[in-house]
This record gives sequence, C-alpha cells and structure tokens, in this order.
Amino acid sequence: MKSWAARALVALSATALTVPMLGQPASAAGGRITPDTLPSIQQVARVFPALAGGEREGDRDRVIVAPGRTCDADTRHRGTSGATVAFSGDDVSARQPIVVLQAVRFRTRAKAVASVRAFERYTRACRSYVDADGDTATVRRERIGRLGDQRVGFVISYDRASFRLQVARRGAVVVQSATFAPRPLAPKAKTTRLTRLALAAVA
Repeated sequence: MKSWAARALVALSATALTVPMLGQPASAAGGRITPDTLPSIQQVARVFPALAGGEREGDRDRVIVAPGRTCDADTRHRGTSGATVAFSGDDVSARQPIVVLQAVRFRTRAKAVASVRAFERYTRACRSYVDADGDTATVRRERIGRLGDQRVGFVISYDRASFRLQVARRGAVVVQSATFAPRPLAPKAKTTRLTRLALAAVA
C-alpha cells in the first residue's frame, strides 16, 4: 500500500516504537509537547482493556503526515513540538488493536487549521481509489461529535484490514488518534474517547 494513509501509518508506528516510555503523562500547559504529555497506558487500557499490561512506546515527532493533492499523495505539516505514542498488548497473537496517538503544536492557529483541512478534503474527494500497488482503499467519513475547535473522523478499509483515524484541533494544537486491527475494528466511541483523552492532555 503506497497511499498517503499507508505511509502515515508507517511513519507514526516507526516513530512511536522507537523509545519505550514508562512514565506518567505530564501536562503540556501550553508549552512543548513530549511523549510524557500524552495519555498513560493505564488511561488507554480503561478504553481498551485488552491493552492492560501492554507497552507504551513513543518519541518526539512534530510532523503530521496528511493527505496531499491527490488520493495517493501526502503532505507534511511541521509544528514547533510534538510527540507520537503507540500502545500494544502483551499478546500479539490475540489480534489485539494497536493504538497510536499523536499531538503537534503549531506556531500559529492558521497552520494547525490547514493541517486538519487536508484531512477534510481527503474524505470528500477520495471515497474509493486504487493506490500505486493496485490495492483498493475505501474511505468512509464518520460523525464524531464536538471535539475541540475543528475535527474530522473516518475509516479506511483495505481487503484484509482497516483503521480508524480521528483528527481534532484545539487552538494551535492538533491531535490524531488511530486504531488499527484486523477486521472488525473497535467501536467508534472507543476511538473518540482516546481523542478526548489526547485533547485533554495537551490543553
């Protein structure tokens, strides 16, 4: 899969799985966002109990990989600080979901708005398309209620797997929450709870 979505998932997962993060989250308090800013494994396990006792790994990451001018293209939105963390269970054979959270603070509100609008355009223009590898991606936009000042949610489905992504902005900060698993995906409400947790952590 060579679409922006596949590249974004690889970038998020590779970044998050670089450094184990064992500490508790610390408030961003309007300052720099670090991996410790984002929710703890205990908080995420309240939403996904199967992740209790699993791993929380992350690293600094201030670039949001968003859709570009075409369905396959991507564009990179660079902030002033940010982090990505990934949560996984202790039994990879149990088909447990992988959860990835990212938060990026931008220099201006306008830059943050632009990054979310890229996702909004994607969900309108790319309902179904064939990527460079010949895989068909189906995109379904979802209503996710009031999350921050601006938000968009959607599910991307391939033949053997799907992932749900929610992007929300509060001021000059943008958060992403992604859940990836073999079908079926976890309920939308669970991902929404994660997005709210991430927004609260960076407020």
